[in-house]
Amino acid sequence: MIFDIPAFILGTYSVVNLGNENRKDGSTFMILSGAFALVHLVVGIYIVVKMREDRKQHVEETFNPTTALMAVNDMESGATKESINYKMFASAKTKTKRIGGVEGNTTPSAISSYNKAAVLFVIITFVWALWQCQNALDWWSSMIYRQDNALPLYMNSSSAYALLLESTKQGVDAIDYFLLQRGFDAQLYQTYCSVATVAAIINSFHDSVNLPVDSNYDPYPYATQSNILNNCTNEYVIHKNESYDGLLAAPYGLGISQTKDLLKCNLDSSVFDVTAYHLDPSIIPIEKFRQDVKKAIENPLGRAIINYDRKSVGQIGGGHWSPIGAYSRHADSFLIMDVAKYKYPNAWIPTAKLYASLQTFDQCGDWNFPDAQDALNETLLYPEIDSEYTEAMSTLGCQQARRGYITIFKKYL
Repeated sequence: MIFDIPAFILGTYSVVNLGNENRKDGSTFMILSGAFALVHLVVGIYIVVKMREDRKQHVEETFNPTTALMAVNDMESGATKESINYKMFASAKTKTKRIGGVEGNTTPSAISSYNKAAVLFVIITFVWALWQCQNALDWWSSMIYRQDNALPLYMNSSSAYALLLESTKQGVDAIDYFLLQRGFDAQLYQTYCSVATVAAIINSFHDSVNLPVDSNYDPYPYATQSNILNNCTNEYVIHKNESYDGLLAAPYGLGISQTKDLLKCNLDSSVFDVTAYHLDPSIIPIEKFRQDVKKAIENPLGRAIINYDRKSVGQIGGGHWSPIGAYSRHADSFLIMDVAKYKYPNAWIPTAKLYASLQTFDQCGDWNFPDAQDALNETLLYPEIDSEYTEAMSTLGCQQARRGYITIFKKYL
C-alpha cells in the first residue's frame, strides 16, 4: 500500500502531461510511475509467497501426527507441561484456535473474507503494476525517436509497425493512413511528387468528389497523375499538352502556391477548404505545426501534405512532397507516406526534425507561373550547367520561399 499513492499520483501526472503535449515531463513521470509499480509488484509477490509459507507452516505444526502422538504419550506417562513435545503440541493447538477464530474477537468467516479480499487486491494491483510498467517501457523504448538528431524510422522494421499499431489503438491517430491506401501511387517522374501527392489526396475523398476517369481504367473513376492535370491546371498551375510538360522543365516540380492551386482545380471550393502554410518559425511555432497537422489527420474529413527538405531529415535529395498518414504520441513522430516509393519506404520522422525541414527555403518557391516558362528557349527550359540554370531562374522571376504544409478539410454541409 505504501507504493500505491505515489504511483497513482505519478501515473495521473504523466497522463495529464501527455494531453498537454508536455512529453518530456510526461515520459519522465510515466517511467517513475512504472518504477513504483514495479516495486509494488515485487512486494506483492513477496507477500503472496510469505502467506503461502506461513499457512503451510501452520498446517504442518497443527496437524503433524507424530508431534501430537508424542505429546499424548508424554501426558499419559505423567510428563510435566515442561516437556518439549507437550509445548510443541500446545503451541500448535493455540495457533489452530487463532487461525480458526476461537481466540480473540475475530470470527472464522471474517478471517476467510479478509484473506479473499487481500488476494483479490494483490491480483488487481498486479495487473495495474504490469500495465504501468509496460507504459513506462513503451515510453523508454520510443525516446530515441523523439530526439532532434534521430534518423527516419522506415516501415520495413517491426519497430516502425509497432508505432503504427500503437497509433491505430489510439483510435484517431492513423485514420488517414488507411484512407490514403485507396489511391496512393508512386510518382511517375522525379518532378511529379506534388502531382502524385495530390492524386492520392483526391482518391482518398472518393465518396465526396467526382473522380475523373482515366482511359486505362475506364469505366472506373480514379484520379491519376495524368487526368488531374486538366484545363484548369493548364491555365493556373503549369502548362502541359501532348508535346510539352512544364513539370519536366525548369524550375522542375511545383511549389506550395502551385500545389494549392492544383488541389483547388480538382476539389470544389464550396465543399473543401484548402489552406497553405509557409513555415516561418517566427510565425508558426512547433506546437502550432503539430496541432495543425494532427487536427487534419485525426479527422476523417481532413488531410495534410508537406513540402520538406530531404537532407534535413537524413535522406538523399532536396525538396519533396508527400502526404502524412499517421502520428505517434509515444514517439512524437509523423508517418510520411513517401510517393517516391522506388527511393524510400514510408518513414516515421520526429516532429522536431520534420519541423526544421519545413523551415528550409525553396530557391524558386514562387515565380510567375505558368506563363513565364513561355519565355524560356530550349536551352533554358532544360538547363545543363549552373549558368544556364541561374539564367532560367532569373527569367522565370524566381523568388525564394520557405517550404511548408497544406491542410485540406471537407466542410460540414
